[in-house]
Amino acid sequence: MNECAFSIEHGDQSKRFELKCDHRSGTLYIIPSEASWVCDESSFHAHALEGFFNDLLKITDPKIEDLFNKWGLFYRSKKLEIKG
Repeated sequence: MNECAFSIEHGDQSKRFELKCDHRSGTLYIIPSEASWVCDESSFHAHALEGFFNDLLKITDPKIEDLFNKWGLFYRSKKLEIKG
């Protein structure tokens, strides 16, 4: 595969994540939402992804855990270090 497997494209009010390998291809769009208003354009996508995974993992459904295991995905929220 010669193309980048993961890229981020920055739009005016959106971020587009292109995911590609020899077997799969997809696009994840992230736009400002009611939960991401606290962040500016440069970081709302990180806020949205962290919040989504954090909330998703609070759901106690074995199907969600099975999907994470199936795809080899693990997510852990980290304490925010406040500089000052």
